[in-house]
Amino acid sequence: MGPLGLYSPRDGARLGAAASLEFVVSGGAPLRRRSILGVEERQIQLQAFLFAAAALAVTSTLSAADTAPAEEQCAKGPVAEIPETVRKSVDEQTGIAWYIDRSTTDRLNEDAFYLYAGKKGCDVWLRLRVQSVSDKPINITRLQVKTDNKTFDLGEVRFKRDSDGKSTWQWFDERVTADHLLMLFTVTASKSAAVRVGGGNRNEERAIGEDEKGALKAVLSTYRALGGQI
Repeated sequence: MGPLGLYSPRDGARLGAAASLEFVVSGGAPLRRRSILGVEERQIQLQAFLFAAAALAVTSTLSAADTAPAEEQCAKGPVAEIPETVRKSVDEQTGIAWYIDRSTTDRLNEDAFYLYAGKKGCDVWLRLRVQSVSDKPINITRLQVKTDNKTFDLGEVRFKRDSDGKSTWQWFDERVTADHLLMLFTVTASKSAAVRVGGGNRNEERAIGEDEKGALKAVLSTYRALGGQI
């Protein structure tokens, strides 16, 4: 059998030969019948071939549409290009593409305040990460960001922690919300900014550097370029 349940030309040829043989054995006008059957057979074969070819063309078109790159179907942001300072990596297990500024540390035991963007299919999101290192262990439960004349309180936060016996490093990693965005844009536009962590009766504060502000701007631009909404 051929495609779509049709007989292939080879199947039709076998049927035609069998029919001609039947007319020869039973008598009649075998030569004339062979000729007529040959014409009918060729017409059937041609029709089957054309039908199968048309069906294959339609199937190929539908398959091409189904496998169109997801990127072409996703909304594009107002920023045409991703900054050169941003690097991309893909998690092969989850299929998520991550975007982070090249100046951002990849070490846990360093103070840091940065953003990174994630993208899977047409979904785009931002994550905020804060890292704090101290020689004197502190159970961080509070996080504030201070700018020129504003203080943003991120409320109750949950920091994870680890230690090498000499120093303790803690980190906070959370998906960015609309409230976070206001704080982040304020930080990037500020003359001075600082991050303060606290626990119990202790507080520790450090300045957010200009390189960190530049990295925040780069990832925010990347988020918009990927189609993220602000």
